[in-house]
Amino acid sequence: MGEAWSLNDLAVALTMTHRFDEAIGHLKQAMTRCRELGDTPGRSKAMGNLGNTYLQLGRFDKAAEYIRRSLVLDRAYGSAWGEGLALARLGDIHQRLGRFDEAIDHLERSLTILRAGGNRWGEGVTLDILGTIHHRLHRHDDAIRYYRQALGALRDIDCTKQHQL
Repeated sequence: MGEAWSLNDLAVALTMTHRFDEAIGHLKQAMTRCRELGDTPGRSKAMGNLGNTYLQLGRFDKAAEYIRRSLVLDRAYGSAWGEGLALARLGDIHQRLGRFDEAIDHLERSLTILRAGGNRWGEGVTLDILGTIHHRLHRHDDAIRYYRQALGALRDIDCTKQHQL
């Protein structure tokens, strides 16, 4: 399983340096290797990261496809962390497409799961996306409330860098 996880981690680094084609290739290799080994958590992680890579490329259809597949696996093996992050990613996709009601639904479900699991980073990022939605809808008081909550969550864990879901 080490090889597949290393491929996955390499792909995340490549994505962060905008080397998307290389990242996609490594993530597909990681997914294949994890499937061969029966590593459901690793496969889910690779699918989620592949979805995130497509999200950064603006290919929302492909991003949603892989994130939904990751969500199914996360639910199947009981990963609340993975489920919460997948829902947040789907919410972000809907937000970017202007589907605000769907985005809020996904993000609120994500927030419930992430808070229950104590995932302050995921909570902070999810709250920030909710703030963005309310800002875009000109609900400025709500946006401020969400942004302040996001700031509190991220300060709690001393998160000073920009992170992606």
